[in-house]
Amino acid sequence: MFIHVIATLLSKYPASVWSIWIEIPLAIAIGCLIHYKWRVNIIAASLGAVAIMYGMIQVGVLHPLALSYDAWVVITLIYMVIAARLPVWLLVQARDYINFHELIIALGILTIAVFALGGGAQVVAPAVRSAPPGAPPIWPFVMITIACGAISGWHSIVASGTSSKQIDNEQDARRIGYGAMLAEGYLSVIALITAVVGLGVAGYAKFYNAWGKAAWPAIWTEGGSNILGALHIPAAFAVAFMAVVAVSFANTTLDSAGRFTRIAVAECAKTFKGPKILQDRTVSVIPGSIVIALLCLPWLRRPPYGMLLWPLFGATNQIMASLALLASAVFLMMLGRRIKYYIIPFIIMIITSMAAMGYAVVHDYIPKGQVPLAVIGIIVFLCAIGVVVVACQTFTKARKSEKERT
Repeated sequence: MFIHVIATLLSKYPASVWSIWIEIPLAIAIGCLIHYKWRVNIIAASLGAVAIMYGMIQVGVLHPLALSYDAWVVITLIYMVIAARLPVWLLVQARDYINFHELIIALGILTIAVFALGGGAQVVAPAVRSAPPGAPPIWPFVMITIACGAISGWHSIVASGTSSKQIDNEQDARRIGYGAMLAEGYLSVIALITAVVGLGVAGYAKFYNAWGKAAWPAIWTEGGSNILGALHIPAAFAVAFMAVVAVSFANTTLDSAGRFTRIAVAECAKTFKGPKILQDRTVSVIPGSIVIALLCLPWLRRPPYGMLLWPLFGATNQIMASLALLASAVFLMMLGRRIKYYIIPFIIMIITSMAAMGYAVVHDYIPKGQVPLAVIGIIVFLCAIGVVVVACQTFTKARKSEKERT
């Protein structure tokens, strides 16, 4: 999905290309400065990199680099394979520094632009649509549609595989995690404003029927650029600016996804006594990259297979979130600490996710003859049942061991 987003934006808004790709050497340079302990101010270096990126937007406006969607899919896949092989400090960590400051600056500019609109800010979307035609029930689908909100399985993986390696003290995790949640919440508010204010009446009517067709990249860029017009920012620059913000964070997610795929292959090979060569840093990238390529390459199927499977993401993501809550509860139980703050959300999330997946399979995938989605949905549903069984067995054993100790 993220490769699709990146390829869509870069092919549709070629003025953003130079700014996006200049970030890679900038991040590598900052990563080397930090890793080899040169005296460098991280904030100043990151802000300098952001300034260069924004300067390159103007270069892109004057000299856009236009390539096809298919070409950007291939280029992005090659980049993902290379990035997954690199150590965290060399690219991912430094890019996160840059993107953090880029996000703060972008949110600040958009916020100022919203206030600059003043009375010209007209909300064109209806406040409530109680029963849109063909829409599923609010519960459980709101909880899996907003799949990266207060809880997310994907973010749990990121936190355990990347964030945990970058903090000096475990106590910092609360401040970082809570701060990230607040920042993402504020970003979601700005994104909502770009859709319901920035598009205008005609634009909202144009895009509304395409919500389910991955139309959000155009909604974000065009809605946001219209809002930036309140600050008298030229339209061409504003559109490229919004595209750069979106692609920057899609690239960051892609970096993590490729890395976690490599780690998963290596760990599975180690756990299940697979070929040792699959534990190699370079070789372990290949299997996941082949699968991702088959899902993404547009000439194999239009739309790509990955877009076909995307509807499964929400429920699957929240089942992973349930598993993260379960793992946390078991860990705390082993330490003799209270677990109700994890068990109660776990129960709510696993029931909600299973209900959503079951409803989608019975009322959507099977009636429409979407066999791949139905089969995978059933497998995911059975995996969720397995999580519940494992949870019961784990807590039974843990309580038994606790009683034996006392």
